[in-house]
Amino acid sequence: MAYEFRVSPHLNPDEQLPAPDRLEWPEGHRLALCLGFEMWSTDSFDALQIIGSTVDFGVRRGYANVLDVLARHGARATFFVNGLTAEAHPGVVGEIAAAGHEVAPLGYTLAPHWDMAPDHEREQIRRGVEAVAKAAGAPVTGWRTPFSRPSRLTLAALREAGLRWDSSLRNDERVARFPLPGGPLLEIPFGGAADYNYYSPFPGPVKLMPAVRSVYLDELDLLGRESARYARLAVFTFNPSYTGRPADLGMLDAVLAAAGELEPSAWPARFGDVAEWLGGHEEWFVSPDEALESA
Repeated sequence: MAYEFRVSPHLNPDEQLPAPDRLEWPEGHRLALCLGFEMWSTDSFDALQIIGSTVDFGVRRGYANVLDVLARHGARATFFVNGLTAEAHPGVVGEIAAAGHEVAPLGYTLAPHWDMAPDHEREQIRRGVEAVAKAAGAPVTGWRTPFSRPSRLTLAALREAGLRWDSSLRNDERVARFPLPGGPLLEIPFGGAADYNYYSPFPGPVKLMPAVRSVYLDELDLLGRESARYARLAVFTFNPSYTGRPADLGMLDAVLAAAGELEPSAWPARFGDVAEWLGGHEEWFVSPDEALESA
């Protein structure tokens, strides 16, 4: 069946995609691997009126266990931390940043943005950016909207706030470029393996660890084989409240080991690294129809 591209109604109609026969990654890598760690705490749940304790493992111990595994493999990652958690645990966020990892806001609260009034959404973005930047001790360049529920305004509001990339959408597996009044915004989608799909509801898991591990490894294997033809992107999502537990760290270790064994090895890139690399190659981006024709 022929594939027909349709622009999602809430997105920019001038959306662009990279032409598959032009896209390249640095140093000869064929596959870029973006590891995203979503981190929140019970401090985050005021907006949802939920009280719990499972998620506090991430800020108490899980993040440190994850940092150890990443350091062992020489991998750098992006940690998405919502603003309330950053304000409550600035030392944790600072430690992550000091280890060479990127920190980006996961909203200010965990409230979805899809039905926020414009002024309220802009205020939430501003507070999220300021809280995370203060805790990390460095400017932030990107964002993820809680629960992948942006509004029609979100992308433009992010660019107005000076952000260069977003990772909120799950409607594609390719990076998109959105021309906006404040300048282009790169969308690094995440729709692949995510550990909370297999651990929710709390405290989980709903699948045993070998089954969860196979989801990541199977996707990595498939994308590694496809990258022989065209450069590909893998976006994997974890949460230190789950993946950071001692019994579960082997999953992350196995993914990083497999990524290093690919020929050539995968590029374990922070989301901002991908945005910076592609921002220097605007000529690679074409209309969706042209991208399909080049495949």
